[in-house]
Amino acid sequence: MGTSHTTLYFVTAIRPDGTLVSRSSPTREDCDDYAPTGTNKDHPLCVSVIPPIKWCGLKDAEVGDMLGIETLSDGSMQAVFLVDFKTYPVIPLLPTLTSTQVDAPVDSTDWDASASHWRCTLTYEGRRMSVQYHMGSAHKSSPELLGVLGCLFSDASSGDTDFSDFCSEFGYEEDSRKAEKTWKACASMNVRLHKLLGSDYSNIETYVQGEGY
Repeated sequence: MGTSHTTLYFVTAIRPDGTLVSRSSPTREDCDDYAPTGTNKDHPLCVSVIPPIKWCGLKDAEVGDMLGIETLSDGSMQAVFLVDFKTYPVIPLLPTLTSTQVDAPVDSTDWDASASHWRCTLTYEGRRMSVQYHMGSAHKSSPELLGVLGCLFSDASSGDTDFSDFCSEFGYEEDSRKAEKTWKACASMNVRLHKLLGSDYSNIETYVQGEGY
């Protein structure tokens, strides 16, 4: 599934005397009759919101096209032009993360003494999942949400293959007990993470990967 996107349209209203009076960024692509008061006014690229006008083919408009005419309170008219438009990825609703530092697992031989160990709890739409999370000595702060999610998605993806392919990808022998244990842990993570995120799994995974995690 590809990343969802939204197109923000930047418009300028020009008074009869030539002064620029407002600018907004409507998010609907196909709106013959659309009021900018319904736009995402909290977006950092929104400057202000112009009153409702009759939009004219906004979806197919090009920079410089006049979108419509607006009647002002004094009876005069001002033209509204499309001055720019850009497409941005839609940021999905993400889980929340809480983390508590814990002692190293007693059976852990994969981390040196300077590593930090955490119990991370992800909460999403009333569902909750806790996992162990480990960081090397180069990491001085507590775990970050995208970093945790990136690791979990990677494990879940590895668990979504059969055992033979898993061993081939990671260089294990198929009679390795460690390989089998690791693969089963990844397969379990695949199930648990899907249960936590539900139908939003793919959208959140795509966003996290797009951020480089």
